[in-house]
Amino acid sequence: MQRRDRPSGNSVEPKEQDSVISELRDVAAKMSNDDGYDFKMLSKRSADGEELDQLAQRRLGELHRKYVVKGGQKDIDQLLKKYSAQVKDFGHGKS
Repeated sequence: MQRRDRPSGNSVEPKEQDSVISELRDVAAKMSNDDGYDFKMLSKRSADGEELDQLAQRRLGELHRKYVVKGGQKDIDQLLKKYSAQVKDFGHGKS
């Protein structure tokens, strides 16, 4: 049975914990000193088989959003702008 009494804000579900840590390992070199230290401690706790508490899950979720999750509205707008410019240029090519 899954617990639903905990807030779902920024926290990572325990079953997602290993995959999130794996994704963060790929970008660990890009982290700031504080974030890198937090990630190192969280990954050690996870490697020891310890289930992360609510605060640690929340911090892991924050790190994941900061360093891994991509594709906000700003990125989509930039991509569409670039694509529409390419389509306009295509129409003015050789005939």
